[in-house]
Amino acid sequence: MLVEFNQLPAHTRFWIFTSNRLLTQEELDDLNNELSLFIQKWTAHKQELNASFSVIDNAILVIS
Repeated sequence: MLVEFNQLPAHTRFWIFTSNRLLTQEELDDLNNELSLFIQKWTAHKQELNASFSVIDNAILVIS
């Protein structure tokens, strides 16, 4: 389930990915759409997960 970062517990894991260039607005829109769909269906051991993501400075993706 997609939630806000501030709703995640303190023990949450983070994955950080960087781009070698700034992403275009079209790429950011696509990324936001794809990640929103993915996170809404993300499960672990058949259990729904609370998760979130953010793109920082058009080049850094944080998934939690």
